[in-house]
Amino acid sequence: MTGSDVEALLVDVLTEPTPSALSAWAATGKAGLKRLRAELDGTRHAALPSSCDPRDTVEHLGAAIAALAEAEPDEFLATFSAPAWRTAPGVVTGLGVIDRPAATRRLLEAIAGPDPRVRTDAAIGLGNREGPEVTASLVAALDDEAQFVRFHALRSLAKVGDASALDALHSLARRDDAESWELELAGAAVQIIEARAALVDPTERCRLALSLGDLPGARRAIPNPDDWPDDRPCED
Repeated sequence: MTGSDVEALLVDVLTEPTPSALSAWAATGKAGLKRLRAELDGTRHAALPSSCDPRDTVEHLGAAIAALAEAEPDEFLATFSAPAWRTAPGVVTGLGVIDRPAATRRLLEAIAGPDPRVRTDAAIGLGNREGPEVTASLVAALDDEAQFVRFHALRSLAKVGDASALDALHSLARRDDAESWELELAGAAVQIIEARAALVDPTERCRLALSLGDLPGARRAIPNPDDWPDDRPCED
């Protein structure tokens, strides 16, 4: 694949990240990662159509990063292994889809960092893995000064948090200064975590997943989908 091929695929995915565009971009491998690093460090910029909205481009770049990180997890970690890249904006988005201990360690570092954008992306990424350190970091993020960090920490706790998060969630639900959305998400997270720890009947798990369907990730938070009964109550 030539450099011009990679460039054309990057322009395509930044313009409109359709499934086919993302798939083609993800197949660029090392060449794509090299070009992505140049885009992120500012040494090169894709020549996009004038009709592209810069706000959309930022979102599309995140999708491009995630697609390549998921396709090439080890190469992604190696490409962005230098200290300056460890918790850099954009890179953390890719770390969130990589199921590797090294990625988890960097996300745990990022969620405690100075940049609220990075902390937000780290809170989202930690929702794709489990463990006591993950739960503890997400609980700590409930007191973050940035609303988006708190919001995504709550969502991620609902997906992967364990029982050690319950005290903090109950405390949040009783706080007079908590916002209404925090109270609602904290209550939903408590329900999901308690159910995940206690429910053994697959039908009840599915009913819980449906009842919390407005919370992103709720159904995935209910374990053992292969145990759902034949009538598939979790399907709309």
